[in-house]
This record gives sequence, structure tokens and C-alpha cells, in this order.
Amino acid sequence: MWSRRWTTALTVSAVIASGLAFAAGEGTPVHNVPPVAIKMPPPPALSRVPDCTNIGSFRGVDDNDCLKANAPSQVGEKGGTGETGPYAVEPNHFKPKFPEGYKWGRVGGIFAETPDRVYIYASGIVKNESTPAWGGVLRYFSMVDGGLMPADMRREFVMTVWNRQGEMIEVWKQVDKYHNAPGSIPHRVRVSPYDPEKHVWIIDEGKPPYDQIIKYTRDGKEVMRIAGADATADIAFLPNGDIYAVQRTTTGEPIIRYNKDGKEIGRLGPKGSTKDAHCIAFDKAGNIYIGEMGGGQVQVFDPTGKPKDIWPNIRITNYCGMTLDDKLWVFDSDSMKFLKYDLNGKLLTSWGTFGHYPGRFLNVNQFDVDSEGNLYVAEPTNWRPQFFRPKKNADPAQIITGLKR
Repeated sequence: MWSRRWTTALTVSAVIASGLAFAAGEGTPVHNVPPVAIKMPPPPALSRVPDCTNIGSFRGVDDNDCLKANAPSQVGEKGGTGETGPYAVEPNHFKPKFPEGYKWGRVGGIFAETPDRVYIYASGIVKNESTPAWGGVLRYFSMVDGGLMPADMRREFVMTVWNRQGEMIEVWKQVDKYHNAPGSIPHRVRVSPYDPEKHVWIIDEGKPPYDQIIKYTRDGKEVMRIAGADATADIAFLPNGDIYAVQRTTTGEPIIRYNKDGKEIGRLGPKGSTKDAHCIAFDKAGNIYIGEMGGGQVQVFDPTGKPKDIWPNIRITNYCGMTLDDKLWVFDSDSMKFLKYDLNGKLLTSWGTFGHYPGRFLNVNQFDVDSEGNLYVAEPTNWRPQFFRPKKNADPAQIITGLKR
């Protein structure tokens, strides 16, 4: 653009000079006009466009230019593409005290008991130069159950506790012994809403001997361990203390029922009725909702395990949570969106998009909200937890509130 303007200016100057010479030699003399210095503005500085697009995100590495990529989404705001929906992401909320040169590895589970007590369940820590598998730097990785993870992963900081400022206040080193090999896949962390003592349950969906459910006291003392839990993906609780565990099986009954002491007391659902079941939730009537990663659907069973309904075309239900007013929130790891449904399976709202930089998602394995409305997200494939605050004037229908857990 600027070279074109300079060419035009030079052309105009040449025409003026020719005209003056012609006038001087022929026709009426003209006054000698001094040349006018035309001051052109400097070329604009071309600032680099941050690599915050889907294509740029494939690098799988942090970029400080992308930390501000929190596009507004509310009606009346200027610009934005709405990728964070009704929330504002805080990229630096969690401040881990890992050994120098290390960062988060695979983060499977997250649970906010209160804003001052948030549990994060991870596979361990990795070197700073390691890149999430989808970033394409495969030389750092070895293939293990659960996906590509760094060969040099240190299986430490498996279970940590955080306060509302994002500070790490406890490290449960006693948990590491159960997760010290590639067969372990730290998956979910739960606290029963009916338990006054707030025991902490963790689910490892690995292969033997790592297929296990372990119960701890609130301060980290082991109470019970259910080994050989058949690749449990998720658990939910009944008021009497019984546990419903959903399996990833495609041949057996999808639900195992345990009593409060960890003894199996029954199996529910027709054999082979689910495909890669990955989450479980109850409504007020006791109906059971199971989201499937492999079946592309959410299935509804009555309290006895009898099939009741199917919600199709929910492609990869990675996690689901029922609210106190009986709305089911699902994270779909195909569209990378949070999806909200009523109990008839009607889609009510959705938000979210794919990517690596803060506020975008890749494979959300668990999400939770605290009493202040903040949203916590565990991303095993992006190797991180994320923290979001509701935006001012956000649409209440898009906010995840009051999960039953």
C-alpha cells in the first residue's frame, strides 16, 4: 500500500515539473513555486498475530500472546467469538510447586469440595519441554494404556489439594504407591454429597493391578480399597452409602452396586447394553443416566436398571453431571462443547470449542463447580486443570450450577 502511494507521489511531482518547464519555454510565464515536502506517515508496524487458532493450537505449547484470548460472548459486548461461553478463564490460577523444570502431566480428575479445598488427581509431572501428544512431538512419548504419555513421566504429585487462591496446600504422597507404573490411569475424584465426613474417593481405570477404587479420609488416610474394579470409569452415591460404579465394558452389565463397605451386592443393566460407558448420574426420581464414549449416546435406566430411554447423536460423552434442578450437563469430546439437556434429552444450550490455549478444550475428563459458581476442568490430553469464573451479566441458562455429584 505504501509503495503504491510513493509511486503516485513521484508521478505527480514529475507531471508538475514537466508542466513548469513547458510553461517557462512557451506561453505565459508562471511564478517559481517552491517544492512542497510531502510528509508521508511511516508504514504501520505489523504486529505478529498470535497463533491462537485451531491450527496454531496444534503446536501444543504455551504462548503468552494467547493468554489474553478470552473472547467476550455476552449480548452487547463488542467482538469476540464466544469460545468461553458465560465464563472468563484465569490461565494462571493454579500455582503448582513442582520441582524445577517440571509441569503438569495428564490431569484426569478434579473436584471442588469447597472453594478452599479442591482435589486434583493426575498421572504425575513431566519435563517442561515435553509436549502433549496431539502436538505432534512424538519422540517424547511411549504408547501406554490411556493414550500417549511421556516416557519420562514422574509419578509424583498424583493427588494434590488446593485452596481458592490456586495454591497447593497438600500433597498426598501416600497415593503415589498405587500409581507407580504405566498401567495406572488416574481418572476421577469424588466426594459423596451424603457423607458428613467428606471422604474422598479416587477411581483408577487402569488394568490390573491398577483397576481400583480407593477411599480416603478428608485428611488423606486410606479407609478402603476395591481392587479389580473392572475398569470403572465413574461412581455415584446413594443416600444409604451404597456406590454405583459404571464400567467401560461392552459385554457385561454396565453398573456394579457396592455397599458402604465395598462389597459387591449386585449388577444392573442388560449385558452389552452400553459401549464404553464413561459417566453416571442420577435424577431426583432415581433414574440412572449413563454417557457413552463409544456408543455416541446417553442411555437412561430406571432405578432397577431397566432401559428407559436413549438420547442419540451425543458423539463422545466424556463426562456428565446432574444439577439439583434435574438438568444434565455433558462434555462432548467430539464437538469439544459443554451441552445442557432436560430430562427428555432436549438440548437447551451449549458452548465451548477445540484448542490448546487457555479457555479452549481437548478431552475434558471431569468438571465441577464450587459454591461461588466457579468452574473447574480436568483435561488429560491438554495436560492441565483449568479454572473459570462466571462473567458479569452472563446468561444464567449457560452457567453450570448446583451439581448433585
